[in-house]
Amino acid sequence: MRSFVVVVGGHRFAIESSLVKAVHPLVRAQSVPGAPPFVVGVIDVHGALLPLVDGARLLLGSGSVAPTLGARVLVMEAAMESALESALESALGASATTGAGAGEGTEPSREPRLLRFALSVDALEDDAVVPESGRWESGPGAAPWVGAVERLDGQALHRFHPALLARAHPQLTAPVPLCSTELATSRNA
Repeated sequence: MRSFVVVVGGHRFAIESSLVKAVHPLVRAQSVPGAPPFVVGVIDVHGALLPLVDGARLLLGSGSVAPTLGARVLVMEAAMESALESALESALGASATTGAGAGEGTEPSREPRLLRFALSVDALEDDAVVPESGRWESGPGAAPWVGAVERLDGQALHRFHPALLARAHPQLTAPVPLCSTELATSRNA
């Protein structure tokens, strides 16, 4: 699976490339009262305010991504339904998204949602195809959004599933905006 390989606190993580809309240098976030501890605030990305998730707090449980020259912000955006299906398939195997039990454990959405947030990392290392063979599952205490341990170039890395994080924290999603054709159709109805 084509993935961005990022470094957080000296640990490597793989994020499915199709979920990353853009990569920017790390910028200062404006704090938001009441946000989860791993959300450091919001940032302005081309006029849109996005929650900024600190990769160290989220993936390692402590610390913070330092504002260094190599630190980056990955803007995550994808249709929640397809991103969640891909994450579940990767985490649980192809049978997890097919058959009668495919929707178990998930709440039906009232409206289509976008996975939409920014993730700070210490460095963007690579954009590579990470083979899924030879991987092993994370331990029982791992957060659901931290998936299997995989290998790339003989080094281990964890799979990060942004859609599983967004399912647990809906404030990291946004409604799908109506496109002009849908808007015109709804006005004529």
